[in-house]
Amino acid sequence: MTLRGPRMIAVVSPWLSDVEIGLRAGAWHQQITVGEATSASLQTILTEYCRAGWDTHVAVLAYGLNPSGIEKPLEKFGHERRLLKRLISQGAHIHLVPDLHAKGVVTPLGVITVPRTSQTVVYTRGSERQLLLHTTTQTTKRTGSS
Repeated sequence: MTLRGPRMIAVVSPWLSDVEIGLRAGAWHQQITVGEATSASLQTILTEYCRAGWDTHVAVLAYGLNPSGIEKPLEKFGHERRLLKRLISQGAHIHLVPDLHAKGVVTPLGVITVPRTSQTVVYTRGSERQLLLHTTTQTTKRTGSS
């Protein structure tokens, strides 16, 4: 299967852990006896995207006191910072975004978000660049960085 569109993936979340992601073959795969249950960590999956040449982005809430009053103390998020450093070493782009509350995954097929109501929202192809550009624009406006 060839995906059209940019080879870009982004994970957006205020807080990030190197969680284990289980990949299980569904009923259709079991019927044709293809696929084994497997799992990989978030870091492993994003590293594979980097190695395959994908434009890989991770956006997290900025450390310290944010303009809205939300505080994310640098010293309490050593595990997250180590994860981000490992991803940087693999070629991922890291965005520290003030007041970030959004949670989602951006892919060439669409955008999956989890709003405050915990209902999943899926945006169709084409909106993925807008979310990433919005996140980057917010970072630039509030920090003066590019």
